[in-house]
Amino acid sequence: MQLKPFLLDCYITDISAGEVIRKRGTFGLSHTTKREYDTFLYLKEGELRLLNKQEKEYFRVYSKQCVYVPYGIYCGSLYSHMENHVLMVAFRVMQNNVPYPLTDTPFMFEPTEGFEKSICSLISAPLSEERIFRQRELVYRLFQQVYTPENRYENEGKYTLIAPGVKILVENFNENIPISALADHCAVSESYFRRVFKSYFGENPLSYRNRLRLQSAHELIISGLVTAAEASRRAGFSDPCYFSRLYKKYRTDEKKKSDQ
Repeated sequence: MQLKPFLLDCYITDISAGEVIRKRGTFGLSHTTKREYDTFLYLKEGELRLLNKQEKEYFRVYSKQCVYVPYGIYCGSLYSHMENHVLMVAFRVMQNNVPYPLTDTPFMFEPTEGFEKSICSLISAPLSEERIFRQRELVYRLFQQVYTPENRYENEGKYTLIAPGVKILVENFNENIPISALADHCAVSESYFRRVFKSYFGENPLSYRNRLRLQSAHELIISGLVTAAEASRRAGFSDPCYFSRLYKKYRTDEKKKSDQ
């Protein structure tokens, strides 16, 4: 496992917590789609196999163990007991307003005493500022357990090389800046830029830029201030038909996530 540094300008957002009961043989954390959130999965009672996209096993998780499943990977969990009680904390790790993947593989650990009680109290607590602060505190405490000296991955050099290009892409997502120009700005080859970008963000630069555009267009559309055509143009799409296809899929994917 390669664990990137948790940098000073990283922050945690979009935190949610919940408890589910999975029946034997059911899947959670669907291995057919990339993870949109980072997730801490705590197995309160039961047993599961954590699988990759090819349904090969990462490892088995038993009662009272916790797994960190990072953003951007394919990962499925197949449950073994008749009833499996699972506590989950989902969130996003961000840097410069974009997701910051900390690793490319799941990581298992045994949480400190009192974790189960802490998360259960958060799940049952009414929504309030105090609950939000406690959720954030819980996530940071879990990361303290992940970031033990033997697990740290200090070499962030590759990402540092492409960071200036990533910043330009994010700040100018509605412009059609060639990926080759972003690579030139970083003094690396285009193929190297694309490879490192995908290893850190879980998708290629063009796909990532389209996602930023779709998010921007969606916010404009739901505001009711502009038409869909104007929103797509402002977000950087020059072809309305192409935007329509992508936006339809975007809405479908968002609905699936909200229904989970």
